[in-house]
Amino acid sequence: MTVSSAGAGALVEQSRRVCSLPLVMNALAAGVMSWQHARVVADETESLDAVGAAGLVAHFFDPDAPDPARGAAPGELVPSRFRAKIRAWRERHHPESIQKRHAKGVADRRMEYTPDRDGMAWVSLYLPGDTACAIWNRTTHRPRPPRPQRTPHAHPTPPRHRRIPVAGG
Repeated sequence: MTVSSAGAGALVEQSRRVCSLPLVMNALAAGVMSWQHARVVADETESLDAVGAAGLVAHFFDPDAPDPARGAAPGELVPSRFRAKIRAWRERHHPESIQKRHAKGVADRRMEYTPDRDGMAWVSLYLPGDTACAIWNRTTHRPRPPRPQRTPHAHPTPPRHRRIPVAGG
């Protein structure tokens, strides 16, 4: 398996975060949840201090917590639904206001370029949600050219349709 240095660094950081949360580590070790579930917890506790992270973990992993999660056991939900539940809880209980966190996120904007095989490459953007949504909507819902005949490229499917304006083809 080949992993970029950035990918390896992210994996090590997520692993350290999971290991620092005993209830999460125990659930993972017991096979109660998948690594994807553990990554969700690692990602969503990244911006929390130790007390906030402990509160989130207790809410979702400790059945004896004062207000345990209902219908959100880590192994019972697919990772995407689990992330939605955890993110909603984190947003409601985060010690900083959304305005402060948004300002920090705007300051952390970036673009990354990753070469890929066959002369291709990936470009990733980290930017405010409304800007990303506008880019997505504009490339997805732009007017389609008329179809003079049926060819593989005359009427692209939505995923190909999104690639066309960026890739110039």
